Amino acid sequence: LSSMRVLDVGCGAGILCEGLGRLGFGEVIGIDPTDKCIEQAKEHLELDNELKQKLIYKNITLEDY
Repeated sequence: LSSMRVLDVGCGAGILCEGLGRLGFGEVIGIDPTDKCIEQAKEHLELDNELKQKLIYKNITLEDY
C-alpha cells in the first residue's frame, strides 16, 4: 500500500483520508469544493505529525482538479 496514491473526492473534514493514511497508503489527496470542510480537515491534520507527510487537502472541484 505504501506505493499507492488515493484520491478522496468530496473528502469533507477528512475522516476517510486520515483512515486511509493510517492504513499505510503512500499519499492520500482529499478534494472538496467547500472551503470550510478543507479548513477543518487541515486543522485536524495539525494534530498528527505522521499523517501530515501523507495527506494533502485541496479546496477544488473534481472538474478543476
